[in-house]
Amino acid sequence: MVVKMLYESGETLYDFSYQRKSTSAVDFIRFEYLSGKGFCGFNNIFLAYDDDMPVGTIGVYDRKKYERLSKETLSNIFTFFGFIAGIKILTKSRHISSILSAPDIGEVHISHLSVLPKARRRGIAEFLITAQLAEVIKQGYSRCSLVVDEASSPAKSLYSKLSFKVTEKMHFLKGDLYERCFEKMTLSLNPELLSAVRVVLPDKTSSGN
Repeated sequence: MVVKMLYESGETLYDFSYQRKSTSAVDFIRFEYLSGKGFCGFNNIFLAYDDDMPVGTIGVYDRKKYERLSKETLSNIFTFFGFIAGIKILTKSRHISSILSAPDIGEVHISHLSVLPKARRRGIAEFLITAQLAEVIKQGYSRCSLVVDEASSPAKSLYSKLSFKVTEKMHFLKGDLYERCFEKMTLSLNPELLSAVRVVLPDKTSSGN
């Protein structure tokens, strides 16, 4: 269930990067999640639970953590796919840098936000975001960013409700390759914002990682 949510948080990018004839992107995400290392590793993903069932995921990283996770995912790619296939995957993955890059100093980036379809419209995504915002504000970060598919109206509405603003429009794989439009949204963080961030726990839902 967790692996499925992680996959759905970035299906376009995962399929482009990790889909092979003999293995799917989900297969690699499962491998990385169980390894505990890399962007999808269980040590780097926070979960929301409904009773004992995980219903939501979110990841947060700053520049230093991004560099560590990048190295861990690189290692996982070669371990899972092998050297030759790993090189081919890295060659394709370089295009992802058009929309995903290391956060600036003092910035944190939200990733892997996903909620099970049957658990949506219950405030779980908002809960996951606001819980992380409250924590990173206490830690002294000055800005939070995320990337959203331009066509995803529900997600954009939620982020706008939380005062995120569109600061950049990006195109994934321009030219002859597959193209899709994304938007980078950012939120300025300050201690005063902490009092305005209300972390409301949805009914029967708890969080953890």
